[in-house]
Amino acid sequence: YRCNERLIDGVIVQRYIDKPALFSGYKFDFRTYMLIASMDPYIVFYHDGFVRRSGNLYKTDAASLADDKTHITNSHSQDKENHFFSFADLQEVLTRESGFDPRFFDEVVRPHAMRTTNFMFHAAKRKFKHRS
Repeated sequence: YRCNERLIDGVIVQRYIDKPALFSGYKFDFRTYMLIASMDPYIVFYHDGFVRRSGNLYKTDAASLADDKTHITNSHSQDKENHFFSFADLQEVLTRESGFDPRFFDEVVRPHAMRTTNFMFHAAKRKFKHRS
């Protein structure tokens, strides 16, 4: 489906799933990094980055849908404390609270993130400008 309508600024469109994996009851996302250290030869590094957690417990009732501290995980909309976590912290919580395999991040998430990073680098490398 292609939307041809102009949306007003500040609109977020996403489909909510019935039982998402939560970080101690909070919505979360995680960020990974790619560092391109050299283009000749290619030297590219991957780094796990961090996990961000929303400020309020996850709910989907009508009153909470407009609450950016429930549904947005970016730094701007959250408190400065108790917002950033490590991948190890997330793995521990997902194992304890949701029954995830204790090796899930090491064996599934990290390898997938590394493959995605590799794909993105190779897809974009022709567009990089070489500096002398």
